[in-house]
Amino acid sequence: MLMVFKLQRLIQLLAIVMILMSWWGNSYAKVDDLYDKTALIFFEVINVVEDDVLYIREFPSPQSRKIGYIPPRQSCVAYLNQLREKNSQTWVSITYKGVRGWVNLYHLRQLPRGECPAGYYKVINVPANDVLNMRDTASHYGSQIGQIPPNENCLPQLDQSYASNSQKWVMIRYNNTKGWVNSYFLKKSDKSACQ
Repeated sequence: MLMVFKLQRLIQLLAIVMILMSWWGNSYAKVDDLYDKTALIFFEVINVVEDDVLYIREFPSPQSRKIGYIPPRQSCVAYLNQLREKNSQTWVSITYKGVRGWVNLYHLRQLPRGECPAGYYKVINVPANDVLNMRDTASHYGSQIGQIPPNENCLPQLDQSYASNSQKWVMIRYNNTKGWVNSYFLKKSDKSACQ
């Protein structure tokens, strides 16, 4: 009888360990996915208490200057395809409400594909013989990092920001490049047609 009891106890402990391992494995983003430069990855914020925030850092370090923050449980935080390992910690580059920076991967969980982006865009107001320039910052003064044809459709939205002159800028992805475009040149596409 004692042997049966010990065996039942062992099975219960193994079940608890399996549950905890499953939770731990699902509680943060899978690093292997982050090495795929073509993947469109979004996160939700985890492991941040309700009355706190997740700080966005200028560089991948907890001592780096705070340049923004993300509230707890926020989702659709876009990954910008940069990853750094430092002192046994993994840091990822993200964008949130126009702020590009670094956060510790411990505070992020990868969302299932298709849950984000919030929307898709098509190019408008660009002549047929011209291109739409993508910029590295949400400004006409940002460096040009890509060009989009005038008839392009289903460009996924990663982020948005408002410039000081109240112009709306949208971060989109085109040909695996992520950059900012003035919203004057964009129109919402039907999300169901783009997925």
